[in-house]
Amino acid sequence: MIDFAVYKARLADSGDLADVLIKEGKIIEIRSPGSVVEARDFIDAKGALLSSGFVDSHTHLDTTDVIPASESTTLDLAIKDYSNYVKDFTPDE
Repeated sequence: MIDFAVYKARLADSGDLADVLIKEGKIIEIRSPGSVVEARDFIDAKGALLSSGFVDSHTHLDTTDVIPASESTTLDLAIKDYSNYVKDFTPDE
């Protein structure tokens, strides 16, 4: 039995939807969304972004369709672009 499953999550590195299966604290499988497996607990991500821990925070959100691509050439500009993009988000977004 799987300990935890995340279904239909958008992966940060590719933007694809995937199911992520976890056992004993380790990812044991990343697969195309499909049949539900027996798991102690699960989340239906409904297409929400699933990212690695933010210790390695170098993720290109514009390549995952999470935010629009921009012409930012520096970190400062990218932060400003992102801040402008999310300022009107609701808690559900």
